[in-house]
Amino acid sequence: MTSSIDHFEEQQPLAYRESWWSQWGKRVFDVVFVLGTAIVWVPLFALTYLVVLITTGRPVLFLQQRVGLENKSFTIYKFRTMSAAKAAPEQAKYASWTYPGDPRVTPVGRWLRKRRVDELPQLFNVLRGEMSLIGPRPETQEVVSGLSSRFADYNQRHQLKPGLTGLCQVSSSYYHFTTDEEIRTKLDIDLQYLA
Repeated sequence: MTSSIDHFEEQQPLAYRESWWSQWGKRVFDVVFVLGTAIVWVPLFALTYLVVLITTGRPVLFLQQRVGLENKSFTIYKFRTMSAAKAAPEQAKYASWTYPGDPRVTPVGRWLRKRRVDELPQLFNVLRGEMSLIGPRPETQEVVSGLSSRFADYNQRHQLKPGLTGLCQVSSSYYHFTTDEEIRTKLDIDLQYLA
């Protein structure tokens, strides 16, 4: 049986390829940067771990399958910021997306998300080579399936490793991609990596 990810590879051939030197240089930079800054992020990681554990209990980390380079699935790590007991809001296009005033986000989670501290465990994804420091953010299979059926060029963003941060994350409107027009804008920003 062919998985939906295999279907995307057949549907949208990946034409863009980074040179070997570019891939190697980016990988070396990612690893050196993450290890070189460990003195800063390891204590912050430990403190955040304790705060989440004390305020919301276990599990502290949230693991989720995301789609990355060449449409391959991998497990992403995040600090848990949402209550699993609450359902997604009615306006949610995808259950994995959050929205302004989302009732699933805990008070501590809201603070962590605002400062992007919840993404800190993804440094382990960077060290494992599943992600890079900079690139398009990885999405869930549900989101990839939905958006690739609506936007013919959506899967082009999987020609690079997904990033811990990127152009959309530094945009002031990062959390406001809910309409087709806004999603198209986000996709256009993501595709700038391939230009």
